[in-house]
Amino acid sequence: PLAARPFDGLVETSLSLAGIHTVDRDPEVVLVVDELREGAAFAGVQTALAVALALGDRLGRRVRVVMVRWTTPGNSAAAAEALVADRFPESRVDGRPGVRVVRREDILDTEFGRDDVWVATHWKTAHPIDVAVTAGVVPRHRVVYLVQDYDPGFSPWSTEYAVAASTYRAGFRMLVNSEPLRRYLADVEGLDVPSEHTFAPHLDLELLERVAAARGHEDVVRVLFYGRPSKHRNL
Repeated sequence: PLAARPFDGLVETSLSLAGIHTVDRDPEVVLVVDELREGAAFAGVQTALAVALALGDRLGRRVRVVMVRWTTPGNSAAAAEALVADRFPESRVDGRPGVRVVRREDILDTEFGRDDVWVATHWKTAHPIDVAVTAGVVPRHRVVYLVQDYDPGFSPWSTEYAVAASTYRAGFRMLVNSEPLRRYLADVEGLDVPSEHTFAPHLDLELLERVAAARGHEDVVRVLFYGRPSKHRNL
């Protein structure tokens, strides 16, 4: 669409949803993720899936997952669907994966419902949804933005930083993972997210108990430095 073309090339995912085709059909919950594959579905993705499935259950709707990153070698929609079914057995239908996954390559050949609820999970998914809203194919009031980090802080001062920050001004309904993050968004971005739109992270207490039981004690002090040299940070 002409309204989306000014965003062309801003970031890789900018136009990934701008040309979608919507029809009158039973509405779904559409979860938009960067990618969904074994070895890259960490806690943030796990939480996003849990939120989308809970929302689908509450609304009585099926859940569809859309990946806006180009498909990596060895991955497929079927592999992604199997991953969801393995992580969330309750999502299965008649013993088979019940969540459908759409690859980036198949987005323009897929029909979406005009009344679908869209769930953004990261700035690289919130931004293309914002562009799709500008293009007139997604209603702004039907978008939920699941915020799990202060995403601009993961980029140096740059176009990426500015685009990430802009997603907080998109006018989406925000759902924030943790009270400290909600307060930070209020202090830094001036966002007034209601406390009832904030939730506490789910912890694997059984795993934590096993780890705690296995801990030992010694007098040597060790300092662990964690970093990702391949990732630029604004710190």
